[in-house]
Amino acid sequence: MKNILIVDYENQRDISLESLDPENLEVWFFVGKTQNKLPFELVASTQHFGDSLRWIKIQGDGKNNLDFHIVFELGRLSTQKIKVKEVFLLSRDKGFDAVIEYINKTGLKVKRVVNLSQIPSSEQIAPSSKHTEPVIANLSKISPSRRPRIRSTLATHLKNTFSGKIDSEDIDTVIEELFLMGKISESGNRLKYDL
Repeated sequence: MKNILIVDYENQRDISLESLDPENLEVWFFVGKTQNKLPFELVASTQHFGDSLRWIKIQGDGKNNLDFHIVFELGRLSTQKIKVKEVFLLSRDKGFDAVIEYINKTGLKVKRVVNLSQIPSSEQIAPSSKHTEPVIANLSKISPSRRPRIRSTLATHLKNTFSGKIDSEDIDTVIEELFLMGKISESGNRLKYDL
């Protein structure tokens, strides 16, 4: 029995699979209809998966179209006789959580992860920064309607607010840790806060 990693590539683009072992893991990348370019680093990091790697380019356009394709495949997996140990869905979109809870009741074990460090066989280290708590304190003071709504705006806000205290690489680490902690999530490229 293998585990399956499903990647919501519209939602999770900056990843590398080097820390994952293809021996017990299949990887399925769901790619949007208009996503025609993949970074060389990503493609190179997938090579060792060989036949255990699938690229699934979805059909059609529309809001949540890729999400519907993923949910369809999860439904199909839940009814197949092929035994799957566990499915990990790499996505920052909390919109999957209710469907995952429902699918788990069918017997298929599915878990949404926001970072590859959450996969048991991964060697990737979870993002961690000493600046995360001050960032949470700062964002908590901002009215919910005035908080940054997209990731790039959040990064700019942190760069301006913590000028000289947090470098740009650490800003990315802080944002990733916020996703991992469940303090922020993303749906349709829009951030949602749970502070």
